[in-house]
Amino acid sequence: MSLFAPSPEKKNDKMKKIWDNYKVIGEFKKSKATKVVVSLGARDGVKCINIRAWYLKKNCTEWSPAFEGIVVPLAGIVDEQLNQEIGQQFINLINQAMQEAPAFAIEDAANAVYVPKKEK
Repeated sequence: MSLFAPSPEKKNDKMKKIWDNYKVIGEFKKSKATKVVVSLGARDGVKCINIRAWYLKKNCTEWSPAFEGIVVPLAGIVDEQLNQEIGQQFINLINQAMQEAPAFAIEDAANAVYVPKKEK
């Protein structure tokens, strides 16, 4: 059973509702224990596109969502035409990144990104 599947036995005081509505659009495996799931979700009146890694814990058969992922809220966008345009822009950017990926250097000192180290 999926962690997000609608289930009467999961509706209790020990469970926290994450989505008001949730639908998996598709998924693909990255490894034996990791997959990427593309879904639609709705929470507090806002529709979202959710692209998230999921993983299997050792000795467990239930998939769990990882922190890695993105949620693209379609907040305040009432116009379905605009929703479609935003979706298409998102797809175009992903396609552009895929086209540039083969020529993209694994390491380039001129374009490296650094962040301050956390003090201990």
